[in-house]
Amino acid sequence: MPSLMFAFFGFWWPQILLCVRTDCRQPLKPEFVLGTSLTRLALPLYVYACPSNLLRVEPNLPLCVGLVAFVGLQCVCLLYTSRRG
Repeated sequence: MPSLMFAFFGFWWPQILLCVRTDCRQPLKPEFVLGTSLTRLALPLYVYACPSNLLRVEPNLPLCVGLVAFVGLQCVCLLYTSRRG
């Protein structure tokens, strides 16, 4: 399941590759990138970090940290590609 989580949360990589290929300067506003990333992380962080979640899933803090770092890396890459030049 953790590897599937990382596959599903690689949602910014196509946009990053498009920006690099087309030399796009400002594809998306930083507020949109950060807001979208945070809202997409809300549910998995609730399920895997909250000890008393509704699904009764055991907390997995390394998965949560890795997922936040993975999405954060994508945000940094996307915002960097839009600022270069």
